Parts: sequence; structure tokens; C-alpha cells
Amino acid sequence: RERLGARDKTVFLYVGRVSVEKGLDVLMQSIRSVNETHGGDVQFWITGNGPYLKEIESLDLPNVVFTGEKRGAELAQIYASADAFVFPSGTETFGNSLLEAMASGLPPICTDSGGVTDYTVHNENALVCRYGDPDSLSQAIIDLLDPRLRDRIRRQALQTAGSRSWDAIFDSLIRHYVSATAAVSAYQPADVHTH
Repeated sequence: RERLGARDKTVFLYVGRVSVEKGLDVLMQSIRSVNETHGGDVQFWITGNGPYLKEIESLDLPNVVFTGEKRGAELAQIYASADAFVFPSGTETFGNSLLEAMASGLPPICTDSGGVTDYTVHNENALVCRYGDPDSLSQAIIDLLDPRLRDRIRRQALQTAGSRSWDAIFDSLIRHYVSATAAVSAYQPADVHTH
């Protein structure tokens, strides 16, 4: 945090491909709006690479830091150093980086579109915005400046991530297989006589 100049700021992190279809154009509009009233209180970290990077770098927003693409321990450190996660995409089939953020204890902001809707509930384990709506996203960012709200959402997000672990998913799959096997063996078709 210190190295990136965020000592006394609330840090919102985005991790993923840096492209328009990820909703980053909407995020940039929202950052401009948030900066009008809370610019000195926030910092945004964009972690990733992609075709839209040069364009958003050229916007020269004072509180946006581009960390580049990170993996492994460096990526874990980025997650651990932020205060909240912002994920404006509406095109995800699953949204793995959102789940990674939840598992890292970050309260997330996401949209009401795409695969993330399978495991996010507004004002419980995430703040869910209208897809493509910069005003909705700006308001969610401002709302998460409240440390009590961040803490409440963070706790629920951690529980969600825990329930989505590979062990939990495989345990559920095995229970379904056992149940299906039991149903098949219990099935006794009536005698059919062919004349």
C-alpha cells in the first residue's frame, strides 16, 4: 500500500483482462464521478493487461494505479493489500477473480449480469450494481467507503467463497452421485410380459 501511495486511502481493486467488454469504460466514468466528491479518499488499482490498457492509462486519472499483470504470490499480495474489489463486467460465465477476491476477504462490487449472479446477493455478500450503469457503480463505491459496511459484506463474502471451494463442490457432486445411484438401485421395474 505504501509503495503504491495508498497509506490513508480506501483501495478498490480490479483484477482481470483490461478490455472494454469487462466494463472498464463504465468503471472509468464512475471513478471520474467518485473523484468529484471523494477523490482524496480513494485509490483504484487496475491489475492486468489487455487491449484497453493504453486508452485508460491516457485518461491520466490521478488516483488510478496500473500494477500490470500479477500472478502467484504477487497477485495474492495485491488482493491482501486492497480494501474492496470492483468488478464491472457483465459478460462473465463464472467470474473467477471475483471469487478470488471474496476468498481474500475483500467485499466486492459487481453487476447484475453474467455468471457472478449465481453466487452474489446484493447487500449481503456483495454490492450488486446495474450492468453498464456508471451512476450505480459510483454509488456502490461511495457506499463501501463505510468501514462497517465493508466489514459486514466481507464476512458474508468469505462464507460464500468457502462454500465454493473445490472440496465443497466435489463433496456436493459426490452426494449427487450417491443419491442418483441409490435411486437407480431402489428402482424395481414392474414385470413386463411380452406375448
